[in-house]
Amino acid sequence: MHETQEDPIEALLRMQFDGPVADDGFTDRVMQQLPRQRRSRWPIYLGLTLGTLLCLSTLLIWTPFDSLHWPQNGGSLTACTLAWLCTSLVFSLLSLWWGLYESGDR
Repeated sequence: MHETQEDPIEALLRMQFDGPVADDGFTDRVMQQLPRQRRSRWPIYLGLTLGTLLCLSTLLIWTPFDSLHWPQNGGSLTACTLAWLCTSLVFSLLSLWWGLYESGDR
């Protein structure tokens, strides 16, 4: 349905609506009795730290530069090396963004 069209049932319900039902504070008392959930933040920080360390170690330690012909070209950037570095950077940033996005609602 379009937003401009009004459903006839909704129109009838709106005409008969007297407002919210008075509950004499029942809702407030129930909400006070519910246990509060405390979420610990250490898993988020641990995951972000481990993810960052893993990304850094992948880029700095386990980089297969031999297969990218880095030393054979005198250290100059080839298309393959540049593509590999850009891909690593994009995946690292995407995983960081995803971790921060998931932790935003906590």
